[in-house]
Amino acid sequence: MATRQDVETAIQAIENGGNNTAKEVRDVLTKLLDYTENNEVESDLIPFENNNFKKPVKSGGNAVMFYSFRGFEKFSVNFTMALKVLKKNEGNLSFKLEPGLLPKLKEIIAHNKISFIVPYTVRQGMNNLNNNIVNIGPVPMVFALEEPNILKLDFPGVGLSKSDMIYTSIQLHVPAHIE
Repeated sequence: MATRQDVETAIQAIENGGNNTAKEVRDVLTKLLDYTENNEVESDLIPFENNNFKKPVKSGGNAVMFYSFRGFEKFSVNFTMALKVLKKNEGNLSFKLEPGLLPKLKEIIAHNKISFIVPYTVRQGMNNLNNNIVNIGPVPMVFALEEPNILKLDFPGVGLSKSDMIYTSIQLHVPAHIE
């Protein structure tokens, strides 16, 4: 493959005044097409997706969660969730993940517990035509992965009430060497 220097040298060799043969011009154009910076770089990143937005998972009778994990194996993943509280509780929720997902996540997330600040909204009123949604601000969330296939979400200091909602998206990349 031609390098940038090869192409620049070939261009400089073109003479002014029309003394260039068609073959010389073709050679320069061929080198330009073969130029390595114009080629796509191959990557060893392997994309994966686990989308569970069609059927929610339940945390006992306390909450339901729609979720997706989308990212690159052994590199990073984006976690998006829509959580709805069904029954008042202290904010400790456990959800069963699909088989095979936890090992992929553990290759990306070296630590079992990670804390985030997430938006938190309360739906006031039960009339579906007039539900007032109130954002009560960010709250802490602890994201934890546990064997065999469990995602635990804890909202320390936050009492979750019926119809409360949390919708967020978080990028996860925690290498093993970070302590």
